[in-house]
Amino acid sequence: MEYPAPSTRGHYFISYNQADRAWAEWIGWMLEAEGHTVVVQAWDFRPGQDFVFEMQRATQESRCTIAVLSDAYLKASFTQSEWAAAFAQDPQGRERKLVPVRVGPCQPEGMLGQRIYIDLVGLDQEVAHARLLDALRERGKPERPPAFPGASTATPAAGATAQAAASTPPSAVARLAPETANLDAMIRRGLDETDPRPWIDAAAALLGRAVQG
Repeated sequence: MEYPAPSTRGHYFISYNQADRAWAEWIGWMLEAEGHTVVVQAWDFRPGQDFVFEMQRATQESRCTIAVLSDAYLKASFTQSEWAAAFAQDPQGRERKLVPVRVGPCQPEGMLGQRIYIDLVGLDQEVAHARLLDALRERGKPERPPAFPGASTATPAAGATAQAAASTPPSAVARLAPETANLDAMIRRGLDETDPRPWIDAAAALLGRAVQG
């Protein structure tokens, strides 16, 4: 068979042990659904073809080999030559020609153990699907900007207090007047504390009682 030419979207050979065939087919299906091309032994090695020759072509012509890691994969004999072929083409990992995907509890050792793997163990389908596709992207930069990590001078409770004060009707302002000093003292005390929330909550409760009359 003629494999599709590698493209900028990727061309993957899925290396797996027969015990993990379901995982290999799921990974292959998810990638093809995104427009990638894949070679999966169960799909692409057909009767009449030479198995060794087709395996050679797959490892040499694919842009990336995905090694479906499990205890069965690490103990098998033939899978070793499959990931080793990809490793030999890119020993420093700069071109990401070998991407391990861990689907079962196992601990790769030696040279294979030095490659960063995609871990799908214990994930549900939606999370596993997202992690797989995200990990195969060139960069892991998120699509949305991250939240500001610095400390904020305002707290959710303080914001709620300010919102309540802004919506206080004029009639409630008159009832609140005798408590203004207490309210101001609570807020000022709260701003001096390491955790101002209890004081701000108390001020919000005082304001609420005045509004309710």
